[in-house]
Amino acid sequence: MLLKSVLIASSLVTTSLALASPHDGHHHHDSHSKDDKSIGATTAPTTSEGTAQYPSVSSGASTPTPTPKKESNDDWSHKTVSDFEQEFTAAKSLAGTNGQFTSVRLFSCVKPETDDEMTPAFEAAVKTNTSILAGVWASGGKGIEGEMSALKKAIEKWGSKFTDLLIGVSVGSEDLYRSSEAGKKNKAGEGNSAEKIVDYIKAFRKAFEKSPIAKVPVGHVDVWKAWKDPSNKAVIEAVDWIGLDAYAYYDDDMDNYVTNASDLLDMAVAATEKAIKEATGSSRPIWLTEIGWPVSGPEWNKGVASVKNAKYFWDDIGCRRLFNKVPTFWYTLRDSNPQNEMKFAITEKGDLNKARFELGCPAGSDSGFDSDKAAATGAPDVDQQRAGASSAKIPGVMSCTVLAVVVGLCAAWV
Repeated sequence: MLLKSVLIASSLVTTSLALASPHDGHHHHDSHSKDDKSIGATTAPTTSEGTAQYPSVSSGASTPTPTPKKESNDDWSHKTVSDFEQEFTAAKSLAGTNGQFTSVRLFSCVKPETDDEMTPAFEAAVKTNTSILAGVWASGGKGIEGEMSALKKAIEKWGSKFTDLLIGVSVGSEDLYRSSEAGKKNKAGEGNSAEKIVDYIKAFRKAFEKSPIAKVPVGHVDVWKAWKDPSNKAVIEAVDWIGLDAYAYYDDDMDNYVTNASDLLDMAVAATEKAIKEATGSSRPIWLTEIGWPVSGPEWNKGVASVKNAKYFWDDIGCRRLFNKVPTFWYTLRDSNPQNEMKFAITEKGDLNKARFELGCPAGSDSGFDSDKAAATGAPDVDQQRAGASSAKIPGVMSCTVLAVVVGLCAAWV
């Protein structure tokens, strides 16, 4: 079965079809911040719930937002098992998606304000049979012992009911970007070095080499500008897969009209593939661990946040390019950071069962949940007078060959 996409909800991210959700410590991409949790599905789009997950680095300079606590609601209260259950269930019930959002991406294994207690998202995932891309938080100076301890507790408590849901583990999330000069300039928060991330990956593999999750693929999530930095090649060499956070909206040093988003995605993937080839001499699967377009917020250079543009991006990038084709985590099911001006949620505030726009994909998209409606023609209304410029296309970047490698790696996932 193909790995599906995921929706990021608010503390978890899923695979195949998933929604992303920020965790309470959101990060900044070129001075934009996000939540760190995600929820998602297992067939086409992925969404995250927690960090908003992982955009391309931009050169803009907006006021950074303080890092919030992990796994929070939009009032900063900590999420409970019930909160996560509600989100995971809602993701699977989104109108027009044929129940495809069945996975979730988590940015941490640890319950907020504890050293090594399990996140309540684990229990919610077991109760709702939601697959998990687990996250090991790798910045902040505490190491990863607490993260690994929490994960071991989940394995001991639920056994195969839990381990069968684990589709992958990400050791770190945008740590390399945050520790870069751009990240420091944008006050993105504390990051970590490539050397330290590699040490953590080795420690994680050693700790679980004789466990039921010994063969679960291990990766790291970052932005394309971090992946192309030669000083980070050791991380590429150390992982099984590459997590790419791609936010065309934040690429404010480029022509980031929503109508150019497909070209910007090609560019980010091409740069990442080139870095992988130079580091390994071969390839690594690329997973889109965060991607989306805001429904509201300030203009970011030529990026306009609106419901119409978010729908255009969903149809053009999600439906046409990613869903049911590439491991994708969509940002986001609901917004969890009240301080973030940019709102990415595909559902209405206060109602997880009401989508902001039609989620069924245009006919012929091969998304796994195509509708019978044809794709809209022309640019979104809000961009009609801005869409004259179009960046050069990079042919063949997201080719079937590349996608087949990723899908093959995930073939055993449900």
